[in-house]
Amino acid sequence: MGIKKFIKSVTDYLGLDKLEEMGKKKSLKNILSKLKTRRVKILNSIKNREDESKCDELQEELDIVNLQLKKGKQILNKLQKQ
Repeated sequence: MGIKKFIKSVTDYLGLDKLEEMGKKKSLKNILSKLKTRRVKILNSIKNREDESKCDELQEELDIVNLQLKKGKQILNKLQKQ
């Protein structure tokens, strides 16, 4: 997945705007920080929930966020090596 495509997909997922106007590295770092805060919120929600169906939905969302974090870190490392 390309950098622009990743940034677009994650900004759509998080509901963010105007990240493409910044540089790629800065946008990516901003996205990663927002994904980390989203991950913490989901983990706290999972701990507080007792309803299993809601917990399953939160776990699926957590898996998506973790995957996006992993991809974002790989892309950032690739950009920093250039």
